[in-house]
Amino acid sequence: MASQGLQTENMCSIQEDVGKRLKDFKFSKSKNARAIILKVNMSEETVEIEDELDDITTEELMEELPERQPRYIIYSYVHETSDGRVMYPLYFIYFKPTGCKPEQVMRYAGCRDELYNLSGAGKMLSLDEKENLTDEWVRAQGGLK
Repeated sequence: MASQGLQTENMCSIQEDVGKRLKDFKFSKSKNARAIILKVNMSEETVEIEDELDDITTEELMEELPERQPRYIIYSYVHETSDGRVMYPLYFIYFKPTGCKPEQVMRYAGCRDELYNLSGAGKMLSLDEKENLTDEWVRAQGGLK
């Protein structure tokens, strides 16, 4: 029996196993920074998980991204507040580097909102160049102090 998924405005489908893994990721009790990198399989028109990373720094996450291909990143960031409390904000990062093929940008844009809603992330961030993915950028874009 074929796996059912969510169809996102005829741009791509998100398979049920992706949705389940995103839910498990969101409700994990991990105390480490973690990320899931997702990509659109252009030939099959599906969103699939490319990689799951645990205990990763922002700079290490940056190195995992391709130079000229879009990706979605669900990032559980570890942030210590000025009064010593530790927070674990969950971000959806839409990575669309300069130089992508127009059809890729359109496909990723068409799937973005449905995947963001499915991820349960608190905030969507947009990243144009992978070199900009730093702790300072995450804190500034995420509204952290």
